Amino acid sequence: MRKFKVLFLSVLVASFFLTSCQKEEKDQSFEQDVIEQSEVIADNPEDLLKEKIAPELPEKHLATSGMSYQVASKNDDMPAGAISRSPSWINCGQEIYSTTQGAAHDFNGHDYMKGCLDKYYAFNAPDKEYFFSVPQAMTITFELSHLNKDLDLFIFSSNWQQCYGYSVNPYQNAENITLHFNPGTYVVVVDGYKHDMISQFKLKMICEDDCEDFDNYYNGNISSQSFDWRKWVPGAAFDGQVTSNRSYSPHKSLYIDHKSGYSDANQMDVVKKIGEYNSGKYFISWKMYVPHNRNAAFNFQKYNIPGLETGLVIYLRKGKGIALRANNQIYHSSKSYTQGKWIDVNVDYDLSAGMVVMSIDNQLIAAWNTRTRNNTPANGANRLGGIDFWAYHDYTTFYVDDICIEDYSGLSILYHFDPETIFIDLL
Repeated sequence: MRKFKVLFLSVLVASFFLTSCQKEEKDQSFEQDVIEQSEVIADNPEDLLKEKIAPELPEKHLATSGMSYQVASKNDDMPAGAISRSPSWINCGQEIYSTTQGAAHDFNGHDYMKGCLDKYYAFNAPDKEYFFSVPQAMTITFELSHLNKDLDLFIFSSNWQQCYGYSVNPYQNAENITLHFNPGTYVVVVDGYKHDMISQFKLKMICEDDCEDFDNYYNGNISSQSFDWRKWVPGAAFDGQVTSNRSYSPHKSLYIDHKSGYSDANQMDVVKKIGEYNSGKYFISWKMYVPHNRNAAFNFQKYNIPGLETGLVIYLRKGKGIALRANNQIYHSSKSYTQGKWIDVNVDYDLSAGMVVMSIDNQLIAAWNTRTRNNTPANGANRLGGIDFWAYHDYTTFYVDDICIEDYSGLSILYHFDPETIFIDLL
């Protein structure tokens, strides 16, 4: 947990610590310094720095809930209804071999429409349920296999009222759900969608630390393999790609590349869902590789559903360094980044204090208000939902690996800003 403090502080050790006693005497010059060092441009003269346009989401996409979180515990938050259903428990690393033969019929299609499916199916077969406890934020994968009938897989809150994720592959194909969980108690349900879908099964629970290294995916489309990833435009022609061509840690990474001849709405553009956070402190980090003479872009989403509200947008440009888009303006950093090698991106996202601090390639680039929006000076939500990796221009190609999210609520970090740091919407 604390290793990130050393890493993050090491890139911030340089110069001018802005203490409270300095602030009064610097207030007048501070605003002018920010304007000069940021090169704020009200009207965007470059077609490279495109505005992030919210997608037109079909009704079906909006009806499918993203991951949301409830804090629960085994002892004092166990609902009465759960006792009557009396499920067993499954733990990290455990494999359960069982059958739905002789099981009760506790769940049906109406239950699965509480945040997961947007169409009713009977699901009137016997079903099996297993509680599981999440002691700290982590990513968990459930694998359902060894089937001789068509069983499906669902994740619920401990009070059975919210469906968080599902896998409904056809026939006897294996089911797989990977989700990010906050601490609490949840339920995994094994069910058949027709009354005669009764089968043996193996259910496996795989717990990971809160990092995404892409090694558990097969090469190909990312959003079809994990509910933690979503296309910006659901019907886009291209998806972010898991690839073994290049990686920081063995053996795979996420690949984003602009496809010539296709519209913006059809490009590789995917959101990594982080949570539905509106308080607390989170340290987000990842590795990024931008080949020589190529561009990259990413931005922060306030909600799990792409486009509901976009925060700061970051552009890594070939030959032109780093630019930010906020308040419908472009802020040009005087700092650059290294192409043709893996670099670090570190983001300290403090929703409780309303402040974000970002470093790229071991340089402190910017600090901004959590309510900042990309396309308007009006304040937005104080929220963190995800990170969008985006093929925004003809010359965009980049790789992402080892995405980590750490909850560091209760810890304090001292910031040492240098004169070239860009400050946006901070008093």
